[in-house]
Amino acid sequence: MTLEFPQTYARDLYISWHNNSVPEDIDIVTRLDAIRSELKSSSHSSLATLSQLLTQIKAFTEKECKVRFKGISQGQFSVPTTQFSPQPSNKGFDLLFKSSDSILEKLWRKNLKRSANYASLRNLRLEITDLVRTSVVAPTLGHARLFAERLENWRDIVDPPDIEKYFAEIDRVEVDMESKLASGYFAFHSNVRFKSGLCIEVQIYSQLSEAWRSISHKLYETTRLKESLATGAGSAEARLVSLGHLLHLAECELDRLAIDFTKPR
Repeated sequence: MTLEFPQTYARDLYISWHNNSVPEDIDIVTRLDAIRSELKSSSHSSLATLSQLLTQIKAFTEKECKVRFKGISQGQFSVPTTQFSPQPSNKGFDLLFKSSDSILEKLWRKNLKRSANYASLRNLRLEITDLVRTSVVAPTLGHARLFAERLENWRDIVDPPDIEKYFAEIDRVEVDMESKLASGYFAFHSNVRFKSGLCIEVQIYSQLSEAWRSISHKLYETTRLKESLATGAGSAEARLVSLGHLLHLAECELDRLAIDFTKPR
C-alpha cells in the first residue's frame, strides 16, 4: 500500500511513510539511533583534531582583530571545545550529534518536494552534513567573518610541520555565508571534512545572532514546519522574519561604523 506523503510534519506519520516508501530503511528509528551511536564512538579523534584547529584559529584571529579594529570593537571568541571530550560526565558531548528526531524532521523537509531519489539512510551523509555540529560565537558579525575566512584558509596559518603532525586527518574546509532569507537568519557556515568521510559542521555567528537564535528558535521551529505561512502584512511570521533582517542590518551598520572609526582622519 502506498502512503501519502505528510504535507505537514508529524513524526509518526513520516516514519510510517518512510518505512513504506523506502523499504531498505525499514525500522528507520532504530537504525538512526545505531548510526548516531556509531558516530559518537568513531569521531573522538576527529573532534580532538577540530578542537585543536579551532583553538589555533581563535588565538590567531583574536590577535588580528585587536590590530584591525584598534580597540574599538573588542571581545573574545567562544569556542566550546570542552564539549568535544567524550567523558561520561560531559553532557555537552551528546549535543554535538544531531538527534534522531531532528534527523527525521530534516529527512521530511528534504523529501517534501521529491517524487523519487529520496533522502535516505543510503545517502544520509551526503544529504545531511550537520550530523555532527558545533558553533563559534564571535563578538560581532565582522569578527565572525574574519574567523570564517581564517578557518577556510587554515593551511596558510598553521605551520606545515604541524599540519602533518596534528591535522593530517583533515581533507578540506568549506565556508560560505549562510543566508536564510525566508527566516531572516545570517551566519557563516563551514564544513570541516575529514579523510575518513566524516563531516563536522561549524557555524560561526555573532553574540547578537546567538541571543536572537536563543529567543526565536522555537518560533522559527513553529513556522518552519508549516507548508504555507501567513506572510501577510502584520502577521506573526512576517514580523518574525522582518525582525531578523532588521537585526542583521543593524549588525552590518555597526561593522561599517567600526571600520569608519579606524580609518585615519
